[in-house]
Amino acid sequence: MNESMTVRSSTAPAKLRARLNDFWHWWISELRVLVPAGVTGWVVGDVAVTDVMVDGTDIHLMRIESGKPIVFATIAAGDATTDPGLRELRAKGNDRVRVLLNVDQVLLKVITLPAATEENLREVMGFELDRHTPFMASQAYYDVRLLRRDTPRETIEVLLAVAARSVVDPLLATLRQAGLSIDAITVVDSDAAGQTITLLPARDKPTRKWGNLLRINLALLVLALLLGLLALLLPIWQKRELVIALNPLVTKANAEYEVSQRIYDEYTKLVIEYNYITGKKQGMHPSLAILEELTRIFPDTASVQSLDLKSSGKTRDVTLIGEAQAASKIIEVLEQSALFQNASQRSQTRPGSQGRNEWFHIATELKPKALPAPSALDEKPAAAIELPASPPASALPPTTLPAALEPAAPAPKSAPGVTQPAGALPAKAEIPTATVTVVTPAKPVALPPAAANRKQP
Repeated sequence: MNESMTVRSSTAPAKLRARLNDFWHWWISELRVLVPAGVTGWVVGDVAVTDVMVDGTDIHLMRIESGKPIVFATIAAGDATTDPGLRELRAKGNDRVRVLLNVDQVLLKVITLPAATEENLREVMGFELDRHTPFMASQAYYDVRLLRRDTPRETIEVLLAVAARSVVDPLLATLRQAGLSIDAITVVDSDAAGQTITLLPARDKPTRKWGNLLRINLALLVLALLLGLLALLLPIWQKRELVIALNPLVTKANAEYEVSQRIYDEYTKLVIEYNYITGKKQGMHPSLAILEELTRIFPDTASVQSLDLKSSGKTRDVTLIGEAQAASKIIEVLEQSALFQNASQRSQTRPGSQGRNEWFHIATELKPKALPAPSALDEKPAAAIELPASPPASALPPTTLPAALEPAAPAPKSAPGVTQPAGALPAKAEIPTATVTVVTPAKPVALPPAAANRKQP
């Protein structure tokens, strides 16, 4: 069971290849019939092959018509080198001939073999030739052609054709002396010819002349290489042209960017200079606010004899020296304050002037003050609030002035040299108008929103 399965599995690829090979040869032969012989000869480059038969003294040139060989010329073997017909064939390069053997010169036999031998049929028959014929492989020209397959029995039938070298070699020697090349050795038989029997081994055949087919193949290969090279270089060339077209735009964009970068740097410098004083002012707690906070949070029983406020780097320190009932209580209230942080003793506590008090020496830091939100430069400044001007005196309602301030009645004109009494008001008094302007505190100026995301091109 296992052996039969192994045989089937091994013969399946061989059968498939054989069928494909048969189909290919059949298909090519059918197409070749449809193509004119001149075109086939020009493309393939195969020169004409002349069929010949050789007997002991003559060489017969033949052609196959209706499956039967017909002799159209006979040349004596001794005159083959000087015959004008053969000389013309050799001059045109048509010196290749196919030797036709009679049926009585060839041994034809149908043999049944295992299907597994189909893959290497000719090699297998070379080893088995002495079992089926009186010749060994070195003593004969032979060929094997598949006739049919018996799938149920897993066997094949083949046609074996054998010709003794002692019979064929003298015929070949005569043709070679005439300057002809042996292209094939076959059998003059309709049945055998249908099997395309070729007794001449492949190693003894002359070199095939490819002719124009080789030139066509080389031209197609070069064309394919050129198309592949074009497919690789064309996108690179297109990208190069695109880059060249974009170079002026990039140069212009770079110049514009450099101008805008210089403007932005100058603007940033001006904003920093503008914000310096404002930031110093608004980022620092006023001294009065510090004193007010200390007054609010210190216990009533504590007294401060020394207060030192100084700047240390980016922070401001407050140093307190005084007396309290408990120095730790002072640190506690400082830590709970919204203005102070990191309160600590600078020296050890000691008894105060009163027995229940303690001297303390405490230093603390001021918390940084939150700056107001920056405003953009393009915002309008705070508008000045103008009080309406007082209406003119003629529009004021009548008022009663004190007697001392009431204007005196207009005096009649006096004679020249008479003066107006002292203390009298002028006939028309004007009340001056006032304008009050409310100015809001300055705020830091913000940089443009796009400044943080500005990148180099």
